[in-house]
Amino acid sequence: MNNFEILIEKLIIREGIYSNDPNDKGGETVYGIARKRHPGWEGWELIDEKKQSLGFLAMLSNLNDLYYKVYDFYKNEFWNKLSLDKFNHILLQEELFDTAVNQGVQKAATYLQIALNLLNNGQKHYLDISIDGGVGQKTLGAFNAYLNTSNMKSRSIDMNIKTLVKVINGLQFVT
Repeated sequence: MNNFEILIEKLIIREGIYSNDPNDKGGETVYGIARKRHPGWEGWELIDEKKQSLGFLAMLSNLNDLYYKVYDFYKNEFWNKLSLDKFNHILLQEELFDTAVNQGVQKAATYLQIALNLLNNGQKHYLDISIDGGVGQKTLGAFNAYLNTSNMKSRSIDMNIKTLVKVINGLQFVT
C-alpha cells in the first residue's frame, strides 16, 4: 500500500459512509464528500440513482461500488493538487491532506508556505517563498532546503518533519 492508500482508508473511516444531518453545513455527505461543497462530483448521480431504485436502506448497504469514485475524487482534488507524492513523509502528507480536505487545498498550501518561511532562520537556510496558496517548484525547493538542515547538530529528518507539522498545526489554531 502506498501512503495515499493508507491515508484515504484512514480518512474514510474518520468521515464515515453516509450522513444527511440537517445541522451539517455540507448537507448530504458520502465518505466525507459533501453535496453542497461538491455538487458536481460524479458519485452523486450514482447515489441518487440508487436511492430511487433501491430505497434508502438498500442504498446504504450498496455504497461499496462508489469507492473508486471516492478514491479518484480525493486523489485528484486534494492529493495531486498539493503534490503530496513529492513530500514522501507520511506524517506531513497526512497533516496536509487532512487540512486540505477540511479547510481547502489553498489553505493547506498557505500553512505549509508560512511554516517554511518561519523555519528558515531569517532566510539563513533558504530564501522566503511567496505565500500564494499553491505548491510549486519554489515551495518544494524550500521544503527540500528545510529538510537539508537535518544534517545540523541535534536535528534529524524526523525531527524536522515533526516540527514542520507542529508549526502547521499552530497556524491552524491561530487563524
